[in-house]
Amino acid sequence: MRLEVVGSPKGIRLVSLSFEITNNAKIGIDDECEIILPPFGPLEGNDAKLLQINQNWFVESLSNDRLAINQSDQYLAQGQRVMLRQSDTLFIRGFHLKASLGQEISSVSSHLFHSIEDLSALCPDSERQEHESQLKQAKLIKAMEFALEQALVEFEPWRVEKNIKDRHKHPLGLGPNYWKEYHKYFDRMVAEQKIKQKFFSNFWESVEKNGGSL
Repeated sequence: MRLEVVGSPKGIRLVSLSFEITNNAKIGIDDECEIILPPFGPLEGNDAKLLQINQNWFVESLSNDRLAINQSDQYLAQGQRVMLRQSDTLFIRGFHLKASLGQEISSVSSHLFHSIEDLSALCPDSERQEHESQLKQAKLIKAMEFALEQALVEFEPWRVEKNIKDRHKHPLGLGPNYWKEYHKYFDRMVAEQKIKQKFFSNFWESVEKNGGSL
């Protein structure tokens, strides 16, 4: 069996292994399990780096880009693979997560910013500055996403309010103009979604052209 950690627009996706993580709990491995860590770097569509996620997940030991497995001297560096035996256990902290094959784990993102700040204190000055820059960038991106989401949400109360008003005009609860108004609303939402997609496409393209920084 293989546990692979990859980036996705919704957060972190765990594939090829079913398990449950609870605070300060152990994960028993029933079969040989290969853990693959992709090279550290921006996760696709996410606001954090694999290193920070590992800093949250693997509690036993962490030194720069390495994490300890099962209280031993065995470390995983970026891109490295390791085989776990049936008796091996991973120690996890900080979350209550349940994951199965291909399931999206979006709740991870809410725990990330604090980890970046913690990690920066352990790094040399040059690395600390890099992590602080990543933190500012992640927070800015999060703020921009929130602002855009709020801009789209304002259309929903309009539809609900319109629906309520029209219910009084029709014995079945639907006003004569309801579907016409709904289609107008739907068309506006489609247009807003296209604007949103274009916005983020341009935004990430700009970030990449500037070497991954804002």
